[in-house]
Amino acid sequence: MVNAEEHPGYGWLAYDWRNVIPACSKCNTYKANQFPVAEQRITSPVQGCATTEDINAHEAPLLLHPYFDKPSDALKFGEKGVVTAKSPRGKKTIEVCRLDRGPFNTARDREQVAVWREVNELMNKGHTLPDAIQILERRCAAGDEPFSLAIIDYLYLRLAEQIEELKARPTAAEKLLATRA
Repeated sequence: MVNAEEHPGYGWLAYDWRNVIPACSKCNTYKANQFPVAEQRITSPVQGCATTEDINAHEAPLLLHPYFDKPSDALKFGEKGVVTAKSPRGKKTIEVCRLDRGPFNTARDREQVAVWREVNELMNKGHTLPDAIQILERRCAAGDEPFSLAIIDYLYLRLAEQIEELKARPTAAEKLLATRA
């Protein structure tokens, strides 16, 4: 088995767009040449793996790939921009790219708070809470928001809190019945 230090790289994939992943400079610096895999590494295309898909199927990479994976299956974002893993691959991606570093959490938190303000502005303009969240969720799904997954997770966290708060409040009818009892 070829280990990461001895691996010559994947030169035959240099022009395969699925092998070129945009990443922020910090994440890319932390990742460097790390590419942890669960299975045996492929060292050349003649080993039966000429494409990125072939290699992924054989090597079982431990880092998430934004073209092939659904990040929401592996990562969960909470308040203050905190990220946690929902799977071993999510955990390895957080670890290698250091997605849980303080400044990154702060930036995600700032976006989450800004979007929640927007939810309140939409509600002040007559939208219901679910409609306001859906409007912003569509923007995130379109890729129009930085930290989209962190925002979506946060919006649903806040929506769940609002639902629990509403459940805990007695309705007007319940209040009226309580005064007549």
